[in-house]
Amino acid sequence: MATQVPGWDTCGLCGSPMHSRGRRDKPRYVCPPPRGCGKVSIDRPALDDWAADAELITALDGHSEALDELNRSYFDTAELTYFEWTCTRDALLLATEQITSDAPELLPSGFPPGR
Repeated sequence: MATQVPGWDTCGLCGSPMHSRGRRDKPRYVCPPPRGCGKVSIDRPALDDWAADAELITALDGHSEALDELNRSYFDTAELTYFEWTCTRDALLLATEQITSDAPELLPSGFPPGR
């Protein structure tokens, strides 16, 4: 799996793009000269796993913000009916559960509610 988060695969010293190098048993991202500084490398599977976890956390943050806004629209401003609120909430929680089905270790216990 390749990192898919823009900017996370650039050298922290010189800002050049990192390139995939190394043997099959030891893949790495490196900052190759002459365009790069040649001083930075990182284990490719570790960076890919970290990027995947960060993408998941970003998605969960988006769902959390959407749930906060939904709750404000129902509880604070009364813009939604109970039916609208429960349908939207349930759809949002289902989407969150689908996103997190592959990474239960990132979720606090009891999330989503009812678990």
